[in-house]
Amino acid sequence: MKKFCSFKDARAFVRKLGLKSNVEYGEYCKSGNKPDNIPFAPQHTFKYDGWIGWRDWLGTDFRSFESARKFTRTLKFNRFDEWKTYCKSAKKPEDIPVYPNSAYKNKWTNWEDWLGTDGKYTKNKKFRSFESSRKFVQTLNIRSKNKYNQYVKSEKFPKDIPRYPNEIYTNKWINWGDWLGHERIADQLKQYRDFESARKFVRKLGLKSQSEWREYYKSGNKPDDIPANAYNSYRDKGWINWGDWLGHERISDNIKSENYLPWTDAKPIYRKLAKEYGLKNGTDWEKFRKSHKKLLEKLNLPQLPDRVYSKERVWRKIK
Repeated sequence: MKKFCSFKDARAFVRKLGLKSNVEYGEYCKSGNKPDNIPFAPQHTFKYDGWIGWRDWLGTDFRSFESARKFTRTLKFNRFDEWKTYCKSAKKPEDIPVYPNSAYKNKWTNWEDWLGTDGKYTKNKKFRSFESSRKFVQTLNIRSKNKYNQYVKSEKFPKDIPRYPNEIYTNKWINWGDWLGHERIADQLKQYRDFESARKFVRKLGLKSQSEWREYYKSGNKPDDIPANAYNSYRDKGWINWGDWLGHERISDNIKSENYLPWTDAKPIYRKLAKEYGLKNGTDWEKFRKSHKKLLEKLNLPQLPDRVYSKERVWRKIK
């Protein structure tokens, strides 16, 4: 087991590298330049010892709220949808958050304030209260957001009901299922618990594998605010891996890779084993690894090198 330096010392070292993302950090770790006492997966090594997030680790915090809002307003967007499209275009600077309402929740007002529209499309309009508007909309029996968007363009649409209720009623808005009054909500519109709360709930279930997780959410016992596809829902909001989500100790070889020898050191040992034990293909290796687990553990080698060293194309190099 490798011994790493303290969280503060490791973070101070990494911040001097000028890396801008976890992807760049991963590339740096695989370059061979990373000191042995700096972990490959700091989110696991320092999980309970100072870890906050990748921006804190790399030293790439977001701009101040005022600076970020000033930049955003120069884009002259009039609609929230324009902002979403912009964030997906890769043009957005790394230090501007995709979800400013979460990143700056202590200073957040609403999307009009963020975009600088100053009520352009709602200027001088007075809408009904949220409760009154929702009550009216639910009498229409509209079953989807798309159908609602079609309806608001018709002559029948009341002028005192907002076309974009999620932007007008920001303090009371829940989701489109609640607004339209139907139970089924499309996955992309569902409002789930925050990652930590959802994970805490799931860990109490005592599930040990993804298969058990699938059986559980198909059983009908899963709360609606816990996502079935947790990876997609939380991949940018705290997701680590399925072992972490379910709360069992098994960690994939990819995650444990920081405890193994680097590929440059491991390759000659694999070749030596192949020669010594007459291993010529994957089938031979499967039999060998199952019968020599303790030996591989002693040599600090993974049983499944093709996973741990996936980007090294290991089998082509071993032969």
